[in-house]
Amino acid sequence: MAPLRSSLLSSVRSSIRSSLRPIVVALAALVAVVTSSPALAQGSAEGLATDDLQQAQAENLRRDLANHLHLRAYDLLDELVYGWTRAPPFATDTAVVVADVTVPFGFGSGLEALLENHLAELILKHPETRVRLAHCPACSQLAVHADKTGTVMSRGIDAPGVLARVGQDSGAQHALFLDVEAEGSALVLRTRITTLDDDLTIVVSKTLSSSTSSAALLRSGDKLVSAEQARREYLDALQQRGPLAIPAKLSLLQFAPPPPELGGIGAVPIVWLQTGAEFNINHARDWSGSVVIGGTYIPQLYNGLMIEARLNRLLTGASASLTQPNLYGFGSVSISTLTGPLALILRDDVPNVADLLASSTGVIVQTTTWPAIGAGVDLRIGNRVGAAFYAQSMPTLAASPGIGRFLDFGLLQVHAIGGEVTLWF
Repeated sequence: MAPLRSSLLSSVRSSIRSSLRPIVVALAALVAVVTSSPALAQGSAEGLATDDLQQAQAENLRRDLANHLHLRAYDLLDELVYGWTRAPPFATDTAVVVADVTVPFGFGSGLEALLENHLAELILKHPETRVRLAHCPACSQLAVHADKTGTVMSRGIDAPGVLARVGQDSGAQHALFLDVEAEGSALVLRTRITTLDDDLTIVVSKTLSSSTSSAALLRSGDKLVSAEQARREYLDALQQRGPLAIPAKLSLLQFAPPPPELGGIGAVPIVWLQTGAEFNINHARDWSGSVVIGGTYIPQLYNGLMIEARLNRLLTGASASLTQPNLYGFGSVSISTLTGPLALILRDDVPNVADLLASSTGVIVQTTTWPAIGAGVDLRIGNRVGAAFYAQSMPTLAASPGIGRFLDFGLLQVHAIGGEVTLWF
């Protein structure tokens, strides 16, 4: 019985072991899947993130290239119309239809419309080109042209007979073709003006090219200039965009003549030579400030020193123009000191002849110091040359019989006026 029982037990154990083996294998596989799923998910997410990043970078690159191509094409159109302003293609005003605009493959009708609109804007702003654009809706539409040789379905620009009829209807006898192509590292604009007939005789032809690696000139359509002048203005702008400038000024200050009843001796003008530093408060250059020191010397009359601080505010726009004059208003505070016979005239009493002779021979050395507040306007051209006019009030000299008033507002009196010429370095 014992051998039979042991054999039965061993057979039961074998059957249980064989039945549990698939369950254990399944559990082990499930555990492996569960433990490895985060890594798989992370790898999949990383793959998707990499693909999205590459796609975003490619899209940004395509957009930058498209924007740069647009600007370079605009430059070529600017150069074309600028050439027409210097050498018009026609002797009189002539109607022309824009027959076709082609652009590099992949940029589509959007760029075509932009170029056509920019050309129309330039032509309207510059009638001296003698080119008058006429509307041509049939140029891009599908047209059917039939004659004895057969029937042809094509765009209007591909059927000279249709264009001829369009020209007769619109009053235009000429068509303009614009072809923009990217050839290697250059962008090329080919233009031709043809007659609106079966021959399509070329009247004017022009080819312009520009390197796609160079920066766009961004010329204003209101005032076209040559490419060389535009580059020169661009370089001048870069050279003038520093926050600090050094002015050199020649200033003339004229005191108001004294009233006749006071019997005072009128003061002669003071000529100041000034220099210092001017700084821009912001990039728009609508606010700026300056601090200058000056000196003067006229033999037998006076010598002196001064220091002045100014705050300038642009009056002609929100930002300073690089090509047009800019008008600034300013307020100033200054302190000046003068030695010599003129300083004697500025004191509170009327000097006699003996005092003047003693001061001119050096027996008496008279020194007068006074503060002043002022306001004026400053006209500048290209931040290189400027001319200013200003008025000053000198409270401590108000009692001097040698100084009158140009204007008297009670508390505020104008004791002197002046003008200056400035060069910036």
